[in-house]
Amino acid sequence: MGLLGCQFAVGSGSFGELAAQGAPIWDCSAASSQGTGLGACGRWRRVGVLTRRQPILAAVPLDSVVDVPGLCPPPEPYSYAVRAGDTLYLAGQVALDEAGEVVGTTVAEQARQVWDNIASVLAASGSSIADVVKITYFMQDVREIAEEIEVRREVFAGRPFPAVTACQAAALGLPGLKMEVDVIAVIGAGRE
Repeated sequence: MGLLGCQFAVGSGSFGELAAQGAPIWDCSAASSQGTGLGACGRWRRVGVLTRRQPILAAVPLDSVVDVPGLCPPPEPYSYAVRAGDTLYLAGQVALDEAGEVVGTTVAEQARQVWDNIASVLAASGSSIADVVKITYFMQDVREIAEEIEVRREVFAGRPFPAVTACQAAALGLPGLKMEVDVIAVIGAGRE
């Protein structure tokens, strides 16, 4: 069975800001035999605009960080970080400097640049390395992860280590790149 009476509003900002903007409310009111999930009914329709008086189950504003001092502009349309509530989702970082040039030829050299870039994105988002709870590595050769682990020990010295996943990637965006790292942080998680 599909969704019954599913309504949502989309926008950026607090609930009050969304209501002030008159964010559209979309509805899928009929059940469907086509499955479940968003769009399962195939009959989405605009039913009104958000107001401050409407009941709401949850409002999670999405805010993006696009301009990060010290980082080259993203090479394609994306945000360096998106914040949903107190959670930050960072786009994968590679060892590029402010000019967009690859830094380093070893995993350790590139890892230092990657973690500097991650620290810059976190700072621009109101967070820090201490708030990182999950790391995903995409390695050109996963057998070289030991070099990155040594850098990670420096970065997280005296702090709990985040959860980690490491994957081998067939190719990374530019020649010479050895790794890409994305992280999830929870603002305030690292504060005592």
